[in-house]
Amino acid sequence: MAILLECVSIIIPIAKLKKSREISDVDEFLRERRDDDYGYWFDRYLFRYPGGMGPMAVMESLQFMKSQGFMLTRKSNGIEHWQDVCVVDAFGGPTLPCRWLEYDPERCIVWYAGTEQGKLVGSGSDSVLYSKNGHAKV
Repeated sequence: MAILLECVSIIIPIAKLKKSREISDVDEFLRERRDDDYGYWFDRYLFRYPGGMGPMAVMESLQFMKSQGFMLTRKSNGIEHWQDVCVVDAFGGPTLPCRWLEYDPERCIVWYAGTEQGKLVGSGSDSVLYSKNGHAKV
C-alpha cells in the first residue's frame, strides 16, 4: 500500500515503532491512531507522523523522536541517510536519501521499498482506512 503525503511528513517503518520509549504495544498504538483526525496514517509497513508545514514543527517532532530512542540519520559512504525515520516533502520527496522508501512525485505518495504501491492510505475518498483489527476497509 502507499501512504499519501501532505506538506512535510515524517515516515517511520512500523517495525521501528518499538524503539519508542512511550510505545509499549505497537498494535494498540496503531489502533488508537486509526480514528485520529490529526493525520496519522499507516499501512502494514509504514506509519505517517504528520510533520507540519514549517521547518520548526518538523525539527521539534524529530527532536522528540530522538529523545524516544530513534536514530534519525546515519552516514554511509560519507553521505547522510535517513535511518529510523524519513522526512518527506510532498512535492520534493525525501529530504535525504532513504533506502527503505519509494516516492512517486506525481501522486505525492510513498511506499515501503520492495513492496507494491497498492491502495492509497490517507485522507480522501479513494483512500483505505483500517478497522480496529488492522484489516483494510473501504
